[in-house]
Amino acid sequence: MDEMMGGLRRGQCDGRGLLVAVLGLVGCGFVHADAPVLNKLAGDIDGQYSYNKSEYTSRRLTLAADLAYPMPQRELDGELRFDREYIKEEGAPQAINRDRYDASVKFKQFFDDEPYYVYVSPRVRHNRFGYYQSAQALRVGGGRKFGGDGGWHASLELGTGYRVAHAEDGDNISEVLYTTSLKASWDISEQLSLKFNGVQEQSRRETFRHRRRTASCLPSLA
Repeated sequence: MDEMMGGLRRGQCDGRGLLVAVLGLVGCGFVHADAPVLNKLAGDIDGQYSYNKSEYTSRRLTLAADLAYPMPQRELDGELRFDREYIKEEGAPQAINRDRYDASVKFKQFFDDEPYYVYVSPRVRHNRFGYYQSAQALRVGGGRKFGGDGGWHASLELGTGYRVAHAEDGDNISEVLYTTSLKASWDISEQLSLKFNGVQEQSRRETFRHRRRTASCLPSLA
């Protein structure tokens, strides 16, 4: 399930010490994450298509991808969210086309103490009916991976960046932003797994949140 929320936020956002402060909070009580399989692409790709025809015609296509390519002391991640919708009312001369997408690439460099890493990540997003109709950002920060018994894995990231955007009122905006990201997965059994992916980007003008929760169930071949 995807939830995308973009809203106008007034007031000053002070997060300059955020990146340095939090990575130290999470160093206790966890064991290091299991080493991933190197040089092999892994992840999830989901898609849906729906069609409805009554007093109006509606077609919608959604795609979501979350991929990772681990390398020795490095990792390349990619995320894509795409939503296209076509709506046309019977007898109306024009149709409504709505495209939304959110794409990012993230390069991680791990320290010798492997759970900790730094990253650089460009991101683009577009939503003609959103507060920011288009936005491009470059983000940098640090993170830590966690893993333990029971088939669970998680990562926490904090960072900052710079964004340029075009707002719905026609303004062109340049601003500093602060980011928080949490990913978690739990392999309950060989057939059932749960995953969570949450991101928040905050600036003086806007707070953007994205949350995605999935449950995967594979049929048993036994």
